[in-house]
Amino acid sequence: PQHFLGLNGMPRRYPKFFNMNLIWNLISSMGSMLSLFLMTIIMYKLFKMKLLKKKILFKFINNNKEWMYNSPFFNHSINENYKMLNLKF
Repeated sequence: PQHFLGLNGMPRRYPKFFNMNLIWNLISSMGSMLSLFLMTIIMYKLFKMKLLKKKILFKFINNNKEWMYNSPFFNHSINENYKMLNLKF
């Protein structure tokens, strides 16, 4: 959003804005404050989980073929490698 405000002529480093940019400055400031507030909540939750040593409720199940391999594929797609691995000689 800051990029679009700059393209519309709103300066970033000036304390006084034109009246047409005042509302966009308030919206941008509220979005920044909301992001900071939510980041502190996430950090608090992570710290609380680490402190209380809570267990994971849901285990991630790898149903996708891409997550079964530890290295990247040499061919164009995973289906080519999967077919090559299932060949019986």
